[in-house]
Amino acid sequence: VASLSQHQLFLSLFSLPFIVSFLSLIPFYSMNLLDMLICLCIIALCRIYEGLTNCTYQVAMRMDCFWPNQIVDRFFMQIHQTYFQDCALTGRLLHDPAISVLAPFIAVPVLVTLKRTEGVL
Repeated sequence: VASLSQHQLFLSLFSLPFIVSFLSLIPFYSMNLLDMLICLCIIALCRIYEGLTNCTYQVAMRMDCFWPNQIVDRFFMQIHQTYFQDCALTGRLLHDPAISVLAPFIAVPVLVTLKRTEGVL
């Protein structure tokens, strides 16, 4: 059984270059173009994760280590903290709805409450 430090070293040597090389190929797009390509990006990221997961699995198996393990978890966390630090948990940043959408949800209950306290309803 390989030691944990050896496993961590091999994981860094074989799996980290895979993700870094792919991410370096992604050009910076304007927001409009990024919005148009969001589905393609999701598909590409799924393929990256599939390849990276397979890579970490192969490294662990060849080193006679369990998979998944704490080292693999830390490895994925390191990648997320380095390359995806600005991503929201749900994938896209959430914003408040427009006032035209929000106003009816606020105004209707307030008006109903005011009418009920007057005894009209």
